[in-house]
Amino acid sequence: MSRRKRVDEEFKELPVCAIDYVGRIARMIGYRRKVRREVQAELLGHFTDAHRDCASPEERQARAERLVVEFGDPHLMAILCRRAKKRGRPLWLKAIGGVRMAVFLLVAAVGSYTAWFVSGRPVVTDEYLVKLNQLGQTPLTALDNAWPHYEKACALFVEADGELKKMSAFRSHGPLRFQGMAAMNESEREDLVAGVAENEPAWAHYETASRCRTYRKEFRYDRTQPRVPCLIEVTSNPSLVQLRRLSEVGIWKSRLAAEEGRLDDALDNCLAVARTGAHFQSSPCIVNQLVGISLGAMAQLELPRIVADYDLSATVLRDVQIALAGLYVAQCPLANFEGEHLAVLDSVQHSFTKGGLGGGHMIPGQYTGLVTTALELPRGRRTRTFQRVLLWPIDVGASMIHARRDRTTAKINEVHDEIDKRSRLSPYERRARNMGGWEELAASMSKHRYGLVRILLPNESRVSELAFRLRAGHEATLTVLALKRYSMETGVHPPDLQSLVDAGYARSIPADPYSGGPLIYKRVGDEFLLYSVGPDFVDDGGTRGADDDGQTKAWADNGDMVFWP
Repeated sequence: MSRRKRVDEEFKELPVCAIDYVGRIARMIGYRRKVRREVQAELLGHFTDAHRDCASPEERQARAERLVVEFGDPHLMAILCRRAKKRGRPLWLKAIGGVRMAVFLLVAAVGSYTAWFVSGRPVVTDEYLVKLNQLGQTPLTALDNAWPHYEKACALFVEADGELKKMSAFRSHGPLRFQGMAAMNESEREDLVAGVAENEPAWAHYETASRCRTYRKEFRYDRTQPRVPCLIEVTSNPSLVQLRRLSEVGIWKSRLAAEEGRLDDALDNCLAVARTGAHFQSSPCIVNQLVGISLGAMAQLELPRIVADYDLSATVLRDVQIALAGLYVAQCPLANFEGEHLAVLDSVQHSFTKGGLGGGHMIPGQYTGLVTTALELPRGRRTRTFQRVLLWPIDVGASMIHARRDRTTAKINEVHDEIDKRSRLSPYERRARNMGGWEELAASMSKHRYGLVRILLPNESRVSELAFRLRAGHEATLTVLALKRYSMETGVHPPDLQSLVDAGYARSIPADPYSGGPLIYKRVGDEFLLYSVGPDFVDDGGTRGADDDGQTKAWADNGDMVFWP
C-alpha cells in the first residue's frame, strides 16, 4: 500500500471539513512533495488527537470546525509551516539545497546568455563603400577614366592555348631569362604571332585605356542580394588575371616589333604596360596595387633590354625618359593601406552586434567561415556538418573571449596607424631599427582577444618592400636612359651620378632601398654598372643574384640587383 493510501486510511474517520482544510494547506505550501506529505500527516494527527474524547459524530464535527477556525487562514498557515520546515532542516541539507539552487541559477543564466549571444545579428551602420570610392577621388569625365576600356579589353582577351604555353620561350618570357626571338623555331614563332594577333582587339582597348589621364573603378553593392556584402567581396576584381596576361601579350608585341625594326612601336607597347601599372598603383585596394607593381616591374625590366639590344638615338631615349618620368606626379608611390583599413573595419561591422556589453560582441560563425575558407573545404553537406558539429562549439567560445566591437575597432585603428608609419620606411630603415614584419605586429596582439584582427592583418612588410623595389627600378630605368644620353652626347660616361644631375640629364639621384644611400654607379671600361645591393644588404660588387637553379633572378636573396648592363 502506498504512503498516500496509508495516510488516507489512517485519518478516514476525521470530518470532511478537517481533511479538506489540511489538504488545502498541503497544496499551498509549495515545497517538496515529501515535506507536503509530512505536514499533512502532522496536521491530520493533531486533528485526530483532538477528537479522541468525542463520543458522537456531531461532537466530532463541531470540534473540527472549531479547530479550523482556530488555525485560521490556510494560506497563512501554509507559509508558517513551510518556514518551520526550512528552519528545521539539518545544515548539510541546507548546503545541498543552496548548491542546487546556485547551479540551477548558473545554468539558467549561462543558457540565457548563450542563447542571446548566439542569436545576435550584425549591425551595419557605416557606409565604408562610399568612403572607399572617395579615397583619392579627383574630378574626371568619362573620357578621362581608363577603367571602362580596361574592362572591355579583359572581356575581349583570348587565353593562350596549351601548345603555346608549352613553348620554352613562352615559359621563360621574363626579360632576365628571355633568350631573344632567334632562340625560337619557325613553328613556335608562327604560333606566337597568331596568339598575339588574336588579341589585337583587346590590345587596342588596353592601349587606349593606358593613355587615359586616370583610373578609377567605382565599386557598387549588388542590391539584388539578400544581404549587404562585405567590402572585401565588393572590391574583388576577377578581371585582374586577364589584365596581367594581356600585359604579357603587350611585351610579346614589343619584342616582335623590335625584331622587325619597328622600335617606336616596341617602346610604345612597353610604355603602355608601364602606364597601366601606374594606373593600378593609384588604386586604394592592395590587390590592385600589387598588380600595378607587377606590371610596372615588367615594363621596367623590358625597356633596358630594348635599349641594350638595339641602337636608339639620344632623341628617342629622351622621349622615353620624359614619358616614364610623367607616369607619376612626383615619385613612384609607396604602398597605400587606406582601402585595406576600411575593408577590415567593414568586416567588423558585418561580424559584430552593436550595443550591449563592450559595444557589441562577435557573432559566432566568423572563425568557422575563415577556417573552412583557409582549408579550402568543398562546399556541401559534409562541410556544413563539420562546421556545426566540430567547429561550432569552438567558434562560440572564441567569440565569447574575443574583444567587443568598440575595443576591436580601436585596435584596428591603432594597428593601421602603425602600418601607415611602417609603409614609409625602406627595408634598410626597418633593418636599422630592428623592426620586424607581419609577425611582429601579430605578436603584439592577443590571439584570443584580437583573433579576427590578426587574421585580417595585411602582410604590410612584404607589400611595402615590393613598392620600394618598384620605385628603385623606376628611378634606375630613368637613370640608365639619362646615362646613355649623356655618353652619346658627350662621348664619355659621367664620373658620378651627381654630375648627371648637374648636367640636367636627371632630376635626382636614385635611392637604394637596401643601403640607405644611392644606387651604386661605377664606370667599367666603355660601359657602366648600376645596381642595388639587394635584399641581403651586402654589396657584392655588381654580381647578379640567382635562384636555386642558377637562373638570374631579379631581387634575389643573394647577390645584387643589377639594372645595367
